[in-house]
Amino acid sequence: PKLKGAHRKLRALYKKIPSTEGCMENLDTCKSWCCSCQTPQVLYVEFLHTWKDVIKYWALPDILDLIERAVNAYLNNNPVKGCIFHNKETGLCTQHKTRCFNCYIYGITPKDKFTKRFNRFKEMYKDRPDVILHDQCPLVTSKKKVTQKDIDKWWNELVEIEKSIGIKKKNINDKDEGSYRSYHDHLLLHLFPDVVLNQMTIVKGTVTDPAEKAACVRSLIECLRGSMETIISGESNE
Repeated sequence: PKLKGAHRKLRALYKKIPSTEGCMENLDTCKSWCCSCQTPQVLYVEFLHTWKDVIKYWALPDILDLIERAVNAYLNNNPVKGCIFHNKETGLCTQHKTRCFNCYIYGITPKDKFTKRFNRFKEMYKDRPDVILHDQCPLVTSKKKVTQKDIDKWWNELVEIEKSIGIKKKNINDKDEGSYRSYHDHLLLHLFPDVVLNQMTIVKGTVTDPAEKAACVRSLIECLRGSMETIISGESNE
């Protein structure tokens, strides 16, 4: 009941954010580079909102593919990587209806605020020519102007929803123990015990051969195949 109430509040919050246009209309031009190159950070309640929808409506093979993308994203040492819900063939988001807060405000965040964050990343990766960064998409617009005061108000409301499911305020951040993470990190932490996560960390730090990494991923997914039906069935009935 607590989680259902949080998800209702989450959907109500999303509805407060002005609708945008320009993204879907320009896919042929932009090739959805934001989704293919960027990894949105989401709070745990947002991840659970999406995951609940996935296990309710997706077929098992598609869920296993999603998990495989999550593992590959984690093992990828490049700091710039796309979202696991991005369909590279169509350019579309496979879970657009439960997209997170950061996806809602992308393109309509006040320029001065976004520029400060963008410049911080440019400085962080100035010695990494392989890291491609993009400014906020200029193709996305909204009929209603969004101010920093609006975003701060929505974020504070989102934090309260996160706290309502038992997350302490001190853990609502993007640090190692924080609840503000990428979809792929949330998914791996949600599904795998510590022993498996530790093994993946070892593979990430020691295995450099792509073929060997791919073999590790395939082995993990095959081990999951038998148990995922039970896991999904159990979570679907909660």
